[in-house]
Amino acid sequence: MNQWNKALNAVQAVYECDPDGTLIHATDYFLKMLGYTLNDMKGKHRRVFSDPGQLEQPAYQAYWDKMKRGEPSSCVYQWLGKGGKEVWVQAAGTLVRSLFGKPVKVIEFAVDVTQQQRELEELRDELNARIDIMNMTSIVSEADLKGNIATANTKYMEISKYSKEELIGSPHSITRHPDMPKEVFKSMWQTIGRGEMFRGVIKNRAKDGTPYYVDACIAPILGKNGKPRKYLGVRYDITQAEIARQNMKGMLDAIDKSYACIEFDLTGNIQGANDRFMRTMGYTLDDIKGQHHSMF
Repeated sequence: MNQWNKALNAVQAVYECDPDGTLIHATDYFLKMLGYTLNDMKGKHRRVFSDPGQLEQPAYQAYWDKMKRGEPSSCVYQWLGKGGKEVWVQAAGTLVRSLFGKPVKVIEFAVDVTQQQRELEELRDELNARIDIMNMTSIVSEADLKGNIATANTKYMEISKYSKEELIGSPHSITRHPDMPKEVFKSMWQTIGRGEMFRGVIKNRAKDGTPYYVDACIAPILGKNGKPRKYLGVRYDITQAEIARQNMKGMLDAIDKSYACIEFDLTGNIQGANDRFMRTMGYTLDDIKGQHHSMF
């Protein structure tokens, strides 16, 4: 048993305190981890090495409340060593009772997870930054396998003019514009159903009937079985650009119908011509494409 204890204490920080939290004993591993001696710690309350910010956390309070009730408990939280050294631990504790059932002490076992926690925090900070950027620039939502909206960001609500309560649980078709061909959405569902990403320009309609255009990217989020478990939609508002494009196309179509037009490269070779030009001149496009304009 002593050998087992020695092996355990070599890899885990272990300390004992009375039910009120006053430290009774600590292993060398615990003391080395925090940079204290046993004389520094003995008789002190555990708050000495507990991060004050952690003491107010619900998870930490629930951890100690369970132990006081005699239930085994575990928690990831931060200790503070000598000189303010920060140590994150995965801790598990239990209440020890006397033969008469009276609480005698609490024993806590902990493993240093500082490196893992720092890496996790860096990943969390990076993810939050990415999410903030995406929320600022994009219309974002998640949908279940039936296409019902599970989450929607503020930008989605702003452009659709629906409230969060109106969107959550509703099908994405709530913003579908009747001008959009059904074939587009059929293609989308086939694509994401295969686990592939779909991208396309979609015409939507806000709650008040205002149309808006988005460049939509829909990505399936796959489960362990390789099948979609939900869908993430990221859309970019391209309403102004799309309306400008349509206006320009209308102008070009009008010009094409009214004027005979021909295009040349910088050396004078014919690149293309519209139907009106060819009808006027009596040629086909194959007759003139690649020829020099001097043929006229």
